[in-house]
Amino acid sequence: MLVQLGYEIDRRGSGWEIKGVPMELVRGFSRRTEEIEKLVRERGITDAAAKASLGAQTREHKVRVASMDELRGAWNQRLSLEQGKRLEDLSASLGDSEAASRTAQELGGVFEQAAEHLMERQSTMRDRELLGEMLERSTGGVTPEASRAYVETQIGSGHVIRGEWKGINLLTLPRVLKEERSTRARRNMPAKTQT
Repeated sequence: MLVQLGYEIDRRGSGWEIKGVPMELVRGFSRRTEEIEKLVRERGITDAAAKASLGAQTREHKVRVASMDELRGAWNQRLSLEQGKRLEDLSASLGDSEAASRTAQELGGVFEQAAEHLMERQSTMRDRELLGEMLERSTGGVTPEASRAYVETQIGSGHVIRGEWKGINLLTLPRVLKEERSTRARRNMPAKTQT
């Protein structure tokens, strides 16, 4: 969704950030993470599970729900003039005409990666597995709807084969089907006898 709006995404570990947003600003608005890290240091916690549960145990209860205007006002008060200018510049770059092209490229890339990953050890994959893998590999520009539409176009163009087995929708790739048929044909060939 963000890519479709014109933002560029940077992958960072298992997460992502909007390209162009300074890390100092990200850290400044990530107060919850800083609070938990401070408690972890104070209590000397080293176990990952204990650290994760600390987040749930220490979560502040929200007293009331603020309106969007109130939230924006509070957020703007936390920004320096320079940070506000950088965010305005970033916001002004929205609507990039290349965003749709980047999304299409990303769809193709995540499709290839997801299909290869799923087909490494099996000859078929469930459609929902493929869609899930595509979304997992995305940097934020691929929606479930766009993924499904992309897979349907791949089926329509013959790049993906859809079938059903025991009521389960399965997908495979033409090259995988060819390899599978070749393997079965070799298994069914009579063994050569020695003379």
